[in-house]
Amino acid sequence: MDLIREADAYIRRFHMIDEGDVVIAGVSGGADSVCLLLVLNALREKRSFHLAAVHVNHNIRGADADADEEYVRTICRERKIPLYVYSFPVTEIARREKRGLEETGRLLRQQAFRDAVGKAERLFLSEETGERADNPKRRRVTEVRGRGGAAEGVKIALAHHANDLAETALFQAVRGSSLAGLAGIRPVSRIDAAWDDAHAKELIHQQTSLEDGTAWEDARTEELMVIHPLLFVRRREIEAWLREQNICWRTDATNLDEGYSRNCLRQRVIPYLEEHLNPEAVRHIRELAEDAAEADEYLHAEARKRESELVEVGSNGDGGVIVFLKDAVMQEAEIIQRYILMDALEMVSGRKKDLGREQLRQLRELFGMSAGKGVDLPYGVRAVRRYDGIRLVRGDAALSCGSRDLSRGGTDLCSESRDLSRRDAELCTERKDLSCRSSDLAQSAAVPVTGEGTFFFRGWRFTCRQMRGYPGAEKKIPLNRYTKYFDYDKIGTNIVFRTRLAGDWIAVTDTGQTKKLKDYFINEKIPRDERGEIPLLASGQRIFWVVGGRISGDCRITDKTKNILEITAEEMKCQ
Repeated sequence: MDLIREADAYIRRFHMIDEGDVVIAGVSGGADSVCLLLVLNALREKRSFHLAAVHVNHNIRGADADADEEYVRTICRERKIPLYVYSFPVTEIARREKRGLEETGRLLRQQAFRDAVGKAERLFLSEETGERADNPKRRRVTEVRGRGGAAEGVKIALAHHANDLAETALFQAVRGSSLAGLAGIRPVSRIDAAWDDAHAKELIHQQTSLEDGTAWEDARTEELMVIHPLLFVRRREIEAWLREQNICWRTDATNLDEGYSRNCLRQRVIPYLEEHLNPEAVRHIRELAEDAAEADEYLHAEARKRESELVEVGSNGDGGVIVFLKDAVMQEAEIIQRYILMDALEMVSGRKKDLGREQLRQLRELFGMSAGKGVDLPYGVRAVRRYDGIRLVRGDAALSCGSRDLSRGGTDLCSESRDLSRRDAELCTERKDLSCRSSDLAQSAAVPVTGEGTFFFRGWRFTCRQMRGYPGAEKKIPLNRYTKYFDYDKIGTNIVFRTRLAGDWIAVTDTGQTKKLKDYFINEKIPRDERGEIPLLASGQRIFWVVGGRISGDCRITDKTKNILEITAEEMKCQ
């Protein structure tokens, strides 16, 4: 097979690498990672990207591990590929942190990649590379770094292949999984926040990771983009291709140890399926996983469309997220319910690990209980049944009455809350808490938009005006960053001005295709430290306007629009 040509087509299909990107390949010395390195090396001039490699010595296999490291150094040196080598006493760290060896190794590899990201960026910006300032590859890296984000211009390439994908999908299915888990390994994914292990960081600082001994800055902390250029090819095809190229590779004996559940699938289950059921079993499981990934993305997008009406998002005084799930959630199809509930849990807890069917079951059962009942969920999240829904909050705020603060700058701060008192049998009373402390508004406070009028939020004045739609109105909209026109019937009346929260998303097309707000900020190259300051027009997690930027694609006015809401934003300067 023409592996390089097919890999190039796969990379293009999933938009894995752009011109000028820095691609850092994880290379263990095994067949898979050696193949990945050689394929990327063959494509780097054609696709105009930078290439570096990372090798992590886990110090578990003694002399064999040292030999792996030396082999990787050799193949990178021969091809003039910058290499970053890290050495960790994984067994010692796992024992100290009370984690499994596999999980500890994975987390330490992530630390190594984060450290290598900063080093590789600096390397490819260095004058020692001989690149001119107008070189498009160098210019791309400069732009990305200058904007304050590595995620868009730096990619971590891992050597997972079709067999790994099939094993992951089977493992998830047998253990118990959703569609997202059945999708296994995605062609493009992300590594979120770094594992904060001081000992591992100190070990990194003590090591001279670059072959020339250069040491640079601290490891990057933002989320990293991960690509898997070899997911389309099977293990035996990789090994056959390497033999054709007369390339040897190292074999990790631990991959043969059937004491690890994944190795049992690799050594016994997959070969049995191929021999006794279908020789194309791996390919078919991979295709099923791809279908599951597409279905998961579609259903998640459909759930997000409903969340703007069914989910209310607020904040406690400490900046934590409070989510209110309306009873109408339970009128949705059960699979859509699960997506909505999981999004809510992730928003409040701030993470996804250890959240699954059991927590979703507890929430669904809580909807059927009487007001005042509650359930404790992972990460300190407390869910409480209210008269018309469920309130989710984390930490100390779970003990409070749970009001959602809605403020109006320069005037009294308006806060709606739902307060339940089982003792007095008062199921629901809405109350308004008035506060007028100063123009210094809490960052997390939200300002409700109640129709026409002037609204103030964090140093901005918003003037809202309603008007009737008319034929051709959409063709007469002036281009203005700070005056926008919305189909009022589409955005509804439950809208607020606020700043960003975890889980926010925006529709990028008029047909409803969505994108995470985080990804929008990354694509627009908005500096990380400025994203939390930008005012947003929102309903639940749904963003209708990033002030100064785009509006949601599915709320633009058309020739069928009956009611228009015009909003003009003006930033007020302190005198």
